[in-house]
Amino acid sequence: MRRIGGGAWLGLVLASAASAASAASAASAASAASAAAAHATDKDYGWFGSVSFGAVVVTGNTRVSNLTGHIQERYEGKQWYHTIQASVLRNEADGQRTAERYEAEYKLLYKYYPHIDLFFSTRAVRDELAGYRHQYFHTLGYRHTLVETLWDRFAFEVGAGFSQQTLSGDGRKERAVARLGLDYVHDYGTGSRLSASALGLLGRDNSNVVANAALKSRLAGALGLELSVKVNHNSSVAPDKRRTDTTTSLALVYDFW
Repeated sequence: MRRIGGGAWLGLVLASAASAASAASAASAASAASAAAAHATDKDYGWFGSVSFGAVVVTGNTRVSNLTGHIQERYEGKQWYHTIQASVLRNEADGQRTAERYEAEYKLLYKYYPHIDLFFSTRAVRDELAGYRHQYFHTLGYRHTLVETLWDRFAFEVGAGFSQQTLSGDGRKERAVARLGLDYVHDYGTGSRLSASALGLLGRDNSNVVANAALKSRLAGALGLELSVKVNHNSSVAPDKRRTDTTTSLALVYDFW
């Protein structure tokens, strides 16, 4: 039998220790990756959303009541996801309704490729501020997420479709429309976030552009306070109406994600 010297024994021991450490490190990394994937799966799929509500009531020499509300929901699956948004604005002074706007939109998106989605959207608006009894927009399009990090997300979309719009004192008009949209969200990591969006539905008789900016700060848990500014523009409105309306609101927000 061949005798192994002390130096050889030391080499064998060190090699065995290195091999064991490497195997343990690989197992640990695989376990961590598996846990992270499971966590991502739990986090990235399912229902997400928020609801906000704000109100002002004045009594005495005058009676004024103001109500604003917004709900945003999203269900995300592995290949498809759905978004639902709805908002309301109502204002009454001395028993007379002075402002009224309702908006709702449903969007179905298909994950065609990483950061690229194809979508169908249907949007309904009743905007008495601009003199529109009904505005319906149905569009198909393409959405591209240009930036998606832990703190920031920026996306744009383009599309086309048709609209049905009824202006007070005028008949119902059906026209083709082009759709352009931008969406940006910055998460501060403390439950606070900054968001900004713009949507343009451009047609021959009327172009509707909606821009919104909001800053939300967490109060406690999932409850926060949001300051928002919304600009709504119609290129064609009733004779006694202005083309642009700006709404500034302060509301309580509850997040469901």
